[in-house]
Amino acid sequence: MRYYPVLEYEWRGSPAVLGWRRDLDRWLAKSLYLCLIIFVLAAPHSIAVTQVAYSMAWLLWLMRWWLLGGVSPFPQRLGWPMLAFLVLSTISAAFSFAPLESWLEIKKVGLLFVAVLWSQTMTSVRLVKWISSLLIASCLVNVAYTGWQYTFGIGAQLRQVSPESKAARAGLLEDDSIALVGRYRVRDRGQLLCALAGPDLGSPIRLTVLRGTPRKKIRLDLDHAAVEELRQGITRDQVLVGRGHPLRAQGFYDHYVTYADVLVQIGLLAFSLFATYPGEKGWRKLLLGLAVLGMASALWLTLTRAAMASFLIGCLLVAYLTYRRRARLAMVGLVVIAVVVGGFLLHRNRGVGWLSLQSPEAQYRLLMWKDGFRLIQDYPWLGVGMGSLKTHWRDLHIEAYQMFPLKSHFHSSPIQIAVERGLLTLAAWLWLLAGYFRVLARLVRSTVKNDWYLRGITVGLVSSACAFLLGSLTDYNWGDSEVVTVLWMFLGWALALDRLVGRVNDQAQIAPAR
Repeated sequence: MRYYPVLEYEWRGSPAVLGWRRDLDRWLAKSLYLCLIIFVLAAPHSIAVTQVAYSMAWLLWLMRWWLLGGVSPFPQRLGWPMLAFLVLSTISAAFSFAPLESWLEIKKVGLLFVAVLWSQTMTSVRLVKWISSLLIASCLVNVAYTGWQYTFGIGAQLRQVSPESKAARAGLLEDDSIALVGRYRVRDRGQLLCALAGPDLGSPIRLTVLRGTPRKKIRLDLDHAAVEELRQGITRDQVLVGRGHPLRAQGFYDHYVTYADVLVQIGLLAFSLFATYPGEKGWRKLLLGLAVLGMASALWLTLTRAAMASFLIGCLLVAYLTYRRRARLAMVGLVVIAVVVGGFLLHRNRGVGWLSLQSPEAQYRLLMWKDGFRLIQDYPWLGVGMGSLKTHWRDLHIEAYQMFPLKSHFHSSPIQIAVERGLLTLAAWLWLLAGYFRVLARLVRSTVKNDWYLRGITVGLVSSACAFLLGSLTDYNWGDSEVVTVLWMFLGWALALDRLVGRVNDQAQIAPAR
């Protein structure tokens, strides 16, 4: 296997064309390939960069097809369930309680074209291998960033602040982590004292504070009197200061649940490659093992129970598909250890266990599910419309919104889709998932005798799809654009491999990995 980008260009248009058209098409193909690389590198970090790269890639592909005729579309598998899901969601938006909010949500449904893009642009198995390696390497960047946050801290945390102090009246609260004093970055007591005594601070003095979970960046302006009082309080130990750490890891995202769901999918892909690597030793197996350990540690630091549980079940599925009996038993032992460690972290940091039905989170979910089933019976075919709960929750009598200050979703993808878009759209969603798993089952059978990397990618796609589906039962992961972008990308890879593997197997062109 070659570990550098390879663009296998081919002209699929008419042979009787001018040479400059082929040269221009080759340039567009290289630009498209660059957009796909940017897409993969940004997918674990930024949805904005990912969507820009995705839009540019679509534009370049359409130019190659429509203007130059250098590329012709492959037969699009699962096209009918995708089309049904998109059309029914659009019809539901047209008859929504809040049409404007529903039309704004349609762009999330349109992300299914990510799968179409990847299935149409992947022209070789080698390209899929290279892209998957880039994805894992890119994800390790935010894993390293998370480790840095828990090692070096995110700021100087104020663990005791008098509510009568001038700093508190200016907006500073207990447990706030001061990240910046003016332009000086601080992480502990000594750095904070040096920054507060800086001679070149302006007036007022700008503090950048990290607050809450998920963390929010807040800027506060304090006058010199408040800053001097705060500095004197720290010096006399009246204000306790320590190194601040995140309560729940969230990487570069705005929310820890989004980060956890992305880690589950990419982490299972890495673990599948680790499990299928031939032999017990080797630097590649060591690197894959460290990558899996890092992603699993970052996932456990998110303290997201549904994602953690689905990851463990996905690992057991990988062990079942790749390991023998003794290794499977060892994997079960590792899962038990992970459950114990996760239970300790959940109890210490969140005050809950793996199953805490009396917690506010569980009560909120149960109330939302109860109202969800009621609304499905009242509006069975087209639902109430995407996003309509934000403005019409009183008319729809959402009990959880009345009892809790949180205005969230139904914490279940099937219930959310059925409530907002109706049972017809839910049926199209299930049709799409059934087709996806049929493709994955065919890939698992057809890659048994292929090289380890292709087998690892296939098993990784199966385990990540199962973990995503299990997580969707207790959380609305289809509502996170970052998460479903990775899912649609994996679906596109599966469709491309389903087309490519059979052709390569017939021609015996897959060489065993060194």
